[in-house]
Amino acid sequence: MVTIDQIADYFQQKGWKYRVDRENNAVRADFDVRGGNVRLSARVNNDSETVSFIVQGVGQITDNRKAECMEALMHINYSTVLGKYTRDANDGEVTYELAVPINGTTFTYEQFLRCMLVALGTVNRYGYLIPKIVFGKMDPLKAIEDEENETSSSGGRSER
Repeated sequence: MVTIDQIADYFQQKGWKYRVDRENNAVRADFDVRGGNVRLSARVNNDSETVSFIVQGVGQITDNRKAECMEALMHINYSTVLGKYTRDANDGEVTYELAVPINGTTFTYEQFLRCMLVALGTVNRYGYLIPKIVFGKMDPLKAIEDEENETSSSGGRSER
């Protein structure tokens, strides 16, 4: 069984600053990504036997170009193997979520690092596109295509 103390230990092993939120059974940390600062919560859910990685602060989709932004998120989610972007219908906040089933087994440090790399890598790669679409009036598919071409030409690779 995975515990919040085990997850906190993984953050400590990596040398990251973090806060333990026992009330929500989560470890929270702030990270800098392209486009700004985000908050990542690694949460242990014993009922569903999962560890979830939730990244907040990705962006906000209001009524301004909502359809275009939702189209972009849909395209990104379709091409992303692990995790998904979601939008809160009440305030428009965009988050990235990755849930890993544990089902009574262990959750290794290597699995933790992989989840962190995928969550933060995906947000770093795509999260900054929402403001470009909203305020830069970019076509959503063009913005995604430009990002993917830039990543490919610079030798970078997606952690999807």
